[in-house]
Parts: sequence; C-alpha cells; structure tokens
Amino acid sequence: MPEWVWGGEVTGEDQDIAQQDSAEVQVEGVEVAGTPEYPAGECVFTAEWGTLSAQVRADGMEACLVAVTPALADSIVDAGKITALLQANHIVFGLLPEKIARIAASVAGIAGWTGKQVVAEGRPPGIPGRLDYTAFGSEVEVKISGVDSWEIDGKGLYFSPLQNFFQQNRSPGEEPTFLAKAIGAGEVVAIRHDPLKGKPGRDIFGRTLKAPAFCELVPGDNINLVDMRQFTAASFGYLLVVNRRLSIFSPIVVADNAMTAWYVNLPQLRPHRHPSADDICKLLNKAGVSHGIVHAEIAEICKFLEQGAAPVWNTVARGMLAVPGEDGRLEFSVDRGKVAGTIREDGSMDMRDLNLVQTIDGGACIAVLYPPTAGKTGYTLSGVELETIPGQELKVEAKDNVRVEEGDNGTRVFFAEQPGLIIYQNETITVEPLYLVKGNVDFSTGNVDVDCNLQINGSICSDFMVKSTKDVLVAGAVEPGAKVFVQGDLEVKGGIFGESTEVTVLGNLQAGYIQGAKLAVKGEIHVRQYIYVSHVRSIGAIEVGPGSGARGGSIAGGVVCSSSSITAKSCGSPSNVPTTLDLAPHPKQLAALKALSRAIKACQTHLQMVKSTLKLETLDLKALQTKYLEVEQGEAKAVYARLLADVKNNLEKLKELSAAKEIVKQKIRDDAVHMHISITHHCYGNTLIRICKAEFLDKNDRGPTAFSYEDGEVMVDLDKADSAQ
Repeated sequence: MPEWVWGGEVTGEDQDIAQQDSAEVQVEGVEVAGTPEYPAGECVFTAEWGTLSAQVRADGMEACLVAVTPALADSIVDAGKITALLQANHIVFGLLPEKIARIAASVAGIAGWTGKQVVAEGRPPGIPGRLDYTAFGSEVEVKISGVDSWEIDGKGLYFSPLQNFFQQNRSPGEEPTFLAKAIGAGEVVAIRHDPLKGKPGRDIFGRTLKAPAFCELVPGDNINLVDMRQFTAASFGYLLVVNRRLSIFSPIVVADNAMTAWYVNLPQLRPHRHPSADDICKLLNKAGVSHGIVHAEIAEICKFLEQGAAPVWNTVARGMLAVPGEDGRLEFSVDRGKVAGTIREDGSMDMRDLNLVQTIDGGACIAVLYPPTAGKTGYTLSGVELETIPGQELKVEAKDNVRVEEGDNGTRVFFAEQPGLIIYQNETITVEPLYLVKGNVDFSTGNVDVDCNLQINGSICSDFMVKSTKDVLVAGAVEPGAKVFVQGDLEVKGGIFGESTEVTVLGNLQAGYIQGAKLAVKGEIHVRQYIYVSHVRSIGAIEVGPGSGARGGSIAGGVVCSSSSITAKSCGSPSNVPTTLDLAPHPKQLAALKALSRAIKACQTHLQMVKSTLKLETLDLKALQTKYLEVEQGEAKAVYARLLADVKNNLEKLKELSAAKEIVKQKIRDDAVHMHISITHHCYGNTLIRICKAEFLDKNDRGPTAFSYEDGEVMVDLDKADSAQ
C-alpha cells in the first residue's frame, strides 16, 4: 500500500484546529476521545499508477483528490483501493462512492486521470434553537448587543443603569434618564424553540458534531420556565438581564428606616405595562411590607399610571412613628398672661391683650389640671413595634384660699374660695387678698399704701399717692401730680400723664399712653398708643404700639432710655420736637463702674501723698526696697518700712481695682452688642440716637431703620428694618 506524504505549510485557523485536535481537547459540538493526529491541509501519495494529493478543508468537512501527475494504472485499480487509502489516513465518514469510482475508472483508462474530485463530505449538525421575545411584540426586532444591553427596534435597553438607580436611590431624589421595560404578572417574556430533530453532524474523520446550544438565557428571580420553553413573569416588574440571567426586578423601594415604601414609575419602552392595585400589594408583601399599606392612595396611583400622569416616586406604604404622650398641663380659666401673646410680622410683640394683674371672684374656677397621656406606639412597615414615651405628670398644689375638686377623666379643678389675685408660682396656686378701690383714689380714699395686691376701678387723681408691695391694676388713668410706687407689676388701662407725675415700678409696666410724665421701671414697658415728651427709663425692653391714629406707635419728644431695646413704629415728629432714644448700660453696671473709679482715684491719691511725704521720684517697688536698705537702723527705718508696706498694698489694690473695672467695661461692651433700636415705619430727622454714649443725629427723615452698636459707633441698617416689617 502506498504511503501518504503530507505536504505544504499549515498556518492560521487550520493550524489552530489541528493543534486543538491533536491535543485531544473536547471542543463545543465535537466529540473526541483518544483519536490520532488528523491531517489538515494537503497530502501527497505515490502509487504504481501515479502521484495523487488529497486536500482536507480546515474544518474537516470536505476532502478532495487531485492528480499531481497523470495517473495510469499498470495493474487493476478499483474504487476499493482508493477508499482503503483514504480510510487508512482516517478519512472515514462521508465518502462519495460514485465519485471515487469515477476516479478509479479514469485511472484505468488510456489517457489516465488528470482532474480534481471531492471524495468525502461531512454532515453539519442540526439547526440551533432560538428565542421569540413576545413581551416586545411580534413585529419587534430584539438584538442582544452586550452582556447588559439590548437593542429594541433601534432603542437601547440598558440593565446596569436600572440596577444602579435602585441601589443608589433609597428615597425620592434623582430622576431616571434611561428606559425600562415593564412586564405584567403572568406575561410571557420569551418563548424558546428547540433545534430541528435529526442525526448529529460528523466531519470526514467521523467525529460527532453537536448542534449549538438552543438558548443562552437562563431563568432568574421572579421568572418561571413553563414546559422548559416559556419564560413567564411571576410578578409585575422591570425586565433585568445580568450575565445571561433573565429576571423581573421589583419596582418597590423600601426606605432604609423601614418607615416608607414607594412604587417607582420608570419611563417605559412600548408596549407599556402598568400594575394593578393587587399587583402592588403583592409586591409589597414580597418586600416584607405587612403594615401601613395605603390602599386608597394605591388605587389613585393606578389611575394616574394608566393616564400617564403619575410621578416617578409614589408612596404606597407608611409606617407610624411613635407619638409621645403629652405632659400633664394646667389650663387657666382666666387670662393671666404676663408676657406678650402673638409675634407680629415685624418681629415685635402684640401686647393688646396683656394682663399684668389678674383678679378673680370668689367661687370662680381658676384652672383645670389635665393628667398626662400614655402616648401611642408606632410600627415599621414590617410590623416592628416602636415604643413611645409616656407624658410626665404635672403636680400642682393648692394653697391660700384655693380648693381642689376631682373633675372628669382624671382632671383636677381649682376654685377660688374668696375674691383676690391669682398667683401661680413653683407649681402652687394661691389667691392673695386684694385691696379694692371701687372708684378713684381721691379725697374720698386719701393716699393708698397697702402691703397686698391693689385694684383701682377708677383713676389715681392729681397730687395723690399710691404705694403697694405687690401688683397694681388701675382701670382709669394716672393724672398729673400723682405719685405711684409699685414693687410688683403695674397695669394702667388708661394713660399716665402730667409733668409732675412720677411713677416707679420694680416689676413690669403696661399703659395705654405716656405723656409728659417721668417713669422709672425695672422690668419691661409696653405702651399701646404712644410716648410723648416724657422721661422714661427702663432696664428691660421698651415697646410702643401698635396704636392707632396719627400718634399710634410713636415716640415723640423727651428722652426714652432702655438697657435692652426700644421698638416703635415711629420716632421724632414733623415739627422737630427734640427726641432722644438712648440705650444705656444696666444701672448696676454703671454704679459698679463709678464705685470702682472712685476707689481707683482714692488709691492713686493716697500713693501720691506717700510719694510727696517721702520725697520720692518713683513708686517702683524695687527702687523703694533698694532705698530702704540704704537707710540706717532706727526709727526712720521703721517708719520707712511701714510706708513701704502701705505702698505695696495700695499698688496691689490698684491693680485689682483696675482689673475689676476692665471686667465691668467688657461686660458693658458685650451687652451693647445685643442692644438695638428698631423703628418699623418712619424715623423723623433731628432724632438723637445714643448707644453707650456713642451718638448719631441725622437731620433727614428716614423710613424703617434699625440702629445697633459696634466698635464704639452707632450702626445704621436700613435692610434689617425692612426685613423686620
């Protein structure tokens, strides 16, 4: 039998396949087990009847015989011998007997054989399977362009942005910039088709060729594979493919604190799919949400989804925060407010309903004490209970002319046993005796000096005096020449007027108006109408307004001084009545500053006297000690020692006093930073503004203006006044 001689260089893909086969590697679609090295490329053999070559295609699916020299047979050559030669070189499958016989006949002829003939053909495997993506419609072309991206009729469907959006957004915020594909519950996403039935493929060497895998996608989360063919959505959601794994991604987002859940409505590829209320409830249940589902709102959301009008983030469940219990509270049956009620738009206080002094009739209800409430527990969406904090009990005692009765629902009711003034301090209610003047303080009553609360139903007439160690209520006015001294609060329903009228209040003062009078108040002053050509001094804040008429809320003429703040609608007047608004340090600070200045001056005077007595040029201690050592022993040295000790003590005292004075001055500077004057409507020219001795005077009228103190100067700020209105 002739030997085959394989010739020609094998390169490229042919060489790769040859090497792969020779290494006995199982390649996809090919069964190889213990096979020898298979030829690839061209082979040449010589027989007694000529020289032939065989050409094998790189994929092993075809072999051809070619006559290198004319083949003439001296002996009988039949198809069997040619077949045996091919089989001896492993070409065993797909041999073509008719074509081999034709070659044998030509070789045996007179002219010989000089052609090229295919002598073996392999059989390809069956047709691979495919997927029909029914969820996108029958006429839509779906191209899988990457691991995480598809192309649907030219539109990109990207899955990585879908995952990232839900991972990075746990509450309403970023709006999506990508398209998603929504799938309905029970909807068939895709149908896969098996390859055609038939024999497996084989190459000319007899190796089995399997059909390619019919589908590379596998079912993932919320996907059911029905009859191994239909990829069906188990619930509503968005299509997600990760590493060839097909899933349905839930559109429900639960906040990290498990107190809110949202349905996320992403922009969709057609055909659009929208969930039903039942779909959303099932998704919530699958996400572990069992409490706080807002069914009515979900129904509305579904309507808006169908109309295409729903937002991206839609709340579908809410947890309940724990509600703390309310503390026990005391509600008075009478208005006893000692502070302003509502805050106006300009930031000032509305004092129209302020009652500094409140009286009550005997037998009347004073207040009701309500018990604390237990509060209400909350819950998360998963049903975890959130504990509450019960309210704290308010314990109120009744003393001095007050009795207590049990009311409904655990309340306690306090009643006055006699007429008097209501006092509530340190969780204790008392009714203090009240001295009542039914009319005016005049010749019928004489001067009034009481050690209790005082109520005057009329006015304090001219030249009469009223004193009280407690609170005083005057229903009328304080007339010219009257003298009033109150250690508590003073409320005057009418006005305080008259150049010789003097009023001193150690508490707070409220009056209808002040005109031409002198007042000194330790607390705050609230005037409903105006202050006109008066001298008013207060440590606390001074507020004028809102008032009515031309003078309503105005300060015109005189001097108005506070250690805190001054607020009015207007200051000064069109007729240029001299008006001064003054913010001065606290009187105690000024008194301390004066006392320290006097003590410092006394030390300095004493030291100067010692210096003159000893005829010293300096009071430096080191120099004095040196001179002391030079004095001879005796009475002179003893006197010198006493004077030296005196100088030392006074110098130390002077240092301490100076440091204390600097502390007071620094406190004054710190307090001055918070002082301010606010004119909310109009500031007339020639109004002198003084803050800590710094002065500002402008002849021109101004609108709303705020004045403050900074670095020793009066600062004028129109913007602050505008914003305060």
